[in-house]
Amino acid sequence: MTRLLAPVAALSLVVFAAMPMIVDAATSKKPAAKPAATKKKAEPKPVAAEPPETLSEGQLAMAGRVFTGRADCEFKQAVDVQPVDGRPGHFQVSFGKQRFDMVPEETTTGAVRLHDRKADVVWLQIPVKSMLMNNKAAQRMVDACQHTQQRAAVEAIEQARVAAAAADTAASAATNAASAAVAGSLFAGQPSTAAVAAAAQTAASAAAVASQAASAAATAASAAVSVSLPASSAALQVAPAASAPASAPAQ
Repeated sequence: MTRLLAPVAALSLVVFAAMPMIVDAATSKKPAAKPAATKKKAEPKPVAAEPPETLSEGQLAMAGRVFTGRADCEFKQAVDVQPVDGRPGHFQVSFGKQRFDMVPEETTTGAVRLHDRKADVVWLQIPVKSMLMNNKAAQRMVDACQHTQQRAAVEAIEQARVAAAAADTAASAATNAASAAVAGSLFAGQPSTAAVAAAAQTAASAAAVASQAASAAATAASAAVSVSLPASSAALQVAPAASAPASAPAQ
């Protein structure tokens, strides 16, 4: 009997000795941690669009003088000027891949000036050409740009110049013809009535030609004025002076 109890007692001692380890292992297991809740990223607030710039009456009046559409420039380049829908006085000026939002600025010279204040880029329009300028860099981006109206203005100036020159030539010819006729009569001994009449007729014909040329010069100059060309005043000054008929010599 003793022999049978001995192994049982030994086994009991082993189990009893292992009980603390079993209890510690059971109690050391911790519950699995819950995954941390992910924070939602705050959505960016939409940037409020800037209100359109309020333009003065002078700026709106200047906007009416802006040439729109394609302008052909030097080196086969081009600039496109388009009004912005729904925003009177505002223009989008495109050069290559660049876009500029511009508004007029009042000037004292009569030139039309559009300005993009953010980019500090200026579109300057004068009667015979336009140019795009970078104020920050103090340099021209592109020059010698012309809309249809500016090309017509250049042609009008040239026509006025040619017509005025023709009028001046005709007036000089009339004076020279009359002087030559009178001089010939005097050289003959006495001015005959026929010679004086011929001289007068020659002078009258030449004066008529001069008057027609002067009229053409005035017409061309008026066309130049219609597109605000300050240079046309010179043609207007030439024409009246040439249109005066040469006086016939006294009989």
